Amino acid sequence: MIYEYLLIRENKLKEKKAGKGGKGTLSREALEDISARLTEIEHGLSFVNGRKLEKEDLDEARALGLTLILSLRMSFSYFTLPELAAQLLLVAVPVCEGLLVQHIRRRAEGEGRWAVGNELEHLEKMVRSN
Repeated sequence: MIYEYLLIRENKLKEKKAGKGGKGTLSREALEDISARLTEIEHGLSFVNGRKLEKEDLDEARALGLTLILSLRMSFSYFTLPELAAQLLLVAVPVCEGLLVQHIRRRAEGEGRWAVGNELEHLEKMVRSN
C-alpha cells in the first residue's frame, strides 16, 4: 500500500511541477516532499502515546513497516541530503555505493549533472564533518 501511495504521489508531482530536466521528471522539491511524507509515516510507526519506541519495543508489524520504508527510501532515493548523509554513515561501503548511484540516477534526470555535482560535493562535506 505504501509503495502504491508513493507511485501515485510521484505521478502527481511530476505533472504538477516537473524537474529542470523537463516534463515527466521529478524535481528535488518533489523528492523531498515524498521524503517528508515517509518521515511522517515513520514517526507514526515509531511513537506510541508521544513516546518513541526503542527497537526492542517495536512489535513485528511496526518493525516490518519501518524496514519497508527504509527499503523504499534506499531503492528510490527518497532522502533529503541530511537524511542521506546520516544513512551513508550507518551502512557498509558497498551499500553506500548503491545508495549514491541511485541518488544520482534519480536526481540527474530532474536536476541535471551540474546541480547533482554540487549536491554531491555538499553531501561529501556533510559526511566528512561527522
